[in-house]
Amino acid sequence: MIADKYQIEELKAACNPGDSEREVTGPSDLSMGEYLRLIENPDNWSKLAIKVDRRVFIEKLDEIRRIRNDVMHFDPDGISPNEVKVLRDFARLMQSLAQMGAI
Repeated sequence: MIADKYQIEELKAACNPGDSEREVTGPSDLSMGEYLRLIENPDNWSKLAIKVDRRVFIEKLDEIRRIRNDVMHFDPDGISPNEVKVLRDFARLMQSLAQMGAI
């Protein structure tokens, strides 16, 4: 979705300020939080050119980030049925955008 939309300098600007030594050569070098930081900027959001409310998209992506962090840090409670629904709904949104040629 963002692979060809941003210059390296824009990607680096989205990086965690406390991690200035990390090498960034492309979008795959960013964390989920850094993806959020990147698209929170209205100018960067407009480069995506998708017809989705930016605020709502960012809220949903942040929810995905929180769920992902719980999973990756081995939350002993696992993920709830509601979190599974959130993940599936977001996946459907991304699939719909892809089918429409928006990403």
